[in-house]
Amino acid sequence: MRLAQIIEQVRASALFLWKRYDRRVVASGHSAGGHLTACLLATDWKMYDAGAPEDLVPSGLSVSGLFDLIPLVPTTVNNALKLDEPEAARNSPLHWKFSGRPVLDAWVGGGESAEYHRQSHMLVDEWKKRGAQTAYREIAGANHFTALAPLHDPESEISLRLAALGHALR
Repeated sequence: MRLAQIIEQVRASALFLWKRYDRRVVASGHSAGGHLTACLLATDWKMYDAGAPEDLVPSGLSVSGLFDLIPLVPTTVNNALKLDEPEAARNSPLHWKFSGRPVLDAWVGGGESAEYHRQSHMLVDEWKKRGAQTAYREIAGANHFTALAPLHDPESEISLRLAALGHALR
């Protein structure tokens, strides 16, 4: 399955939840899920359903996401993705237009590679310039595989932030 199809499936899921429960959605994801979180925030929902709210997904929390996929094309990661540069550009939410004022937190493990930090900073800075409410947060001592560990504690900073994003929808 191509990455563009996965993005469309996640969008369809968000639309289904809105239609079923008449509630907006907070997105959150790790790694590829962090990328999908940004994709949902930058989706033109009216293009998918004229009755959908512009801010169907008004906020999200990404953990160790990648938002500009072009640097992945020459790497071994692309063995699974099979992206060429034009497709990587089309599926990179860094430069997508968004409506309203989405809220995006980009969290990264302190022990992640420099590329994860660079991409999260880049997204936060770029989207902030265009009116989004963004924040960069580092998870001390965490690497790509342990960055989610604090979520098991409902009192951790990341758990409290995710809950706050959800409460803001009420």
